[in-house]
Parts: sequence; structure tokens; C-alpha cells
Amino acid sequence: MVYYKGMQAVNTLDHRFVATKESGTGMTELNVTGSGNVAVGYAGTALQRISVLVSMATVFAMGLSIRRRKCSFAHARL
Repeated sequence: MVYYKGMQAVNTLDHRFVATKESGTGMTELNVTGSGNVAVGYAGTALQRISVLVSMATVFAMGLSIRRRKCSFAHARL
């Protein structure tokens, strides 16, 4: 599996995270001991998660701004 920043691996037996890193060939590398199953997936980077929160806050603020503007126009017409 190709390595991307934000890759996570979880041991499916005890639900513990397994460290991931990029191998010399650009693939995802895991260091595990023993036997079991590991689920590997892309969870995103911290910066991506923060940017989603900032985007949501911006959309919310814009919605409030539009609502206030409509209310002030409605009061001005009376």
C-alpha cells in the first residue's frame, strides 16, 4: 500500500494503534510482533482535520451574518 501522511494502522484484536512509516520504496511500513490482524487506512492529517473545522466555522459565521443582515433589512422596512 502506498504511504501517505495520515495513514493509520490498528490491531483489530486489541484496538491499539500500530506505528506506520514510509519505507524506502514509498510503501507503508509497519513494525509488528506476533500474529493477528491489522487494519490500515487513511485517517487524514491534523492539518486536514483542522481545516475542516475552520471551514465549518466559516460557513456557520457566514450564515449568521446573512441572517442578521436579513433581519436588519426587515426592521428597516417597517
